[in-house]
Amino acid sequence: MLNKRSFAALAQLKELLQALESLDRLRIQRTQLNKATKREISATRNRYAFITGLIAGVFIAIALFIVTGEYILQRVDFEIFVLFDVFYFVFSSLICMVIFLLLWEKGALKHFSERTEVRINSEAQEERERLQKETREILDSEAITQTNVSVEYLTPKAIEIFQSYIQTGQCDTVREAAYIFEIDLKNSRNRYAKFFHNHESLVSQERTYIEKKGGH
Repeated sequence: MLNKRSFAALAQLKELLQALESLDRLRIQRTQLNKATKREISATRNRYAFITGLIAGVFIAIALFIVTGEYILQRVDFEIFVLFDVFYFVFSSLICMVIFLLLWEKGALKHFSERTEVRINSEAQEERERLQKETREILDSEAITQTNVSVEYLTPKAIEIFQSYIQTGQCDTVREAAYIFEIDLKNSRNRYAKFFHNHESLVSQERTYIEKKGGH
């Protein structure tokens, strides 16, 4: 049977859970944004490599025709020469594309690649700053800063477990729920023990991220 203290604790945990879920959602959005940015950089690099290979292949094919066209046409049919020139164009283009990609990866095109990365990152900067701002606001909210829960357990999964303790009548305060949780984690058979002992909490991860980005 739930009492007044239980309802108060559940209300506090609900607010805390909503804050943590919002924090996790922002983290996922930031991760997706970073992945999208990397994909765009990679796609741009490949596009530049394709264009470079295409142009180089055209020039090489034309050069081959100018230098050897008359000589080869005296010995083979025109159709065969055209097929050979097309093959040479495709092969040369592929080789030039590979060379471009290798030079990019080795840093030989550093000035060009850095400008590309800066341009693409700047396009995502506004969204990145919005996510950082909302993350800071949640980390500074009373739901996070005024809770009785240890920072190492500030993850949605832990709060859901706390709620289950109170809902099943095992305790009626957040502090008691945290105490029961710590006892459960000491049980080697508890399926959550390994996770919470070896993983940094969501709040700790996000605070570390914000500090690296300049804090407040």
